[in-house]
Amino acid sequence: MDSCYVTPKEDMHKGAYIIADPHKGLRDGALLFDAAQEELARKAAMYLAVQGIALRLIRVDDFERFMAQEQEYRNRLLGGFPAAVIKNVSWAEALGINAARSETPAELASAVKEAILK
Repeated sequence: MDSCYVTPKEDMHKGAYIIADPHKGLRDGALLFDAAQEELARKAAMYLAVQGIALRLIRVDDFERFMAQEQEYRNRLLGGFPAAVIKNVSWAEALGINAARSETPAELASAVKEAILK
């Protein structure tokens, strides 16, 4: 996965931040996850990249802190495109996006593809 953007260090304390974004900012969706799910998220993003689907990867370290940020910051992170959350249904409900449940990178890639292409 070719990444060209990550969240500036001064924004990393805001509870969620971009760890990878497709080259030139061209993307089809976003995937939110916590630290324990980062490897799974990266592998799923690689599966999807091979299929021509580019994802922004957003790591959420503190969901409450992220939700306490100004709407502008949350919108900027999510980018206004379809998004999915790995497993965490409460995050998905709060953000109004889909939860992708799966155990392997291939299963996750399939679930994310379905969620963002709805």
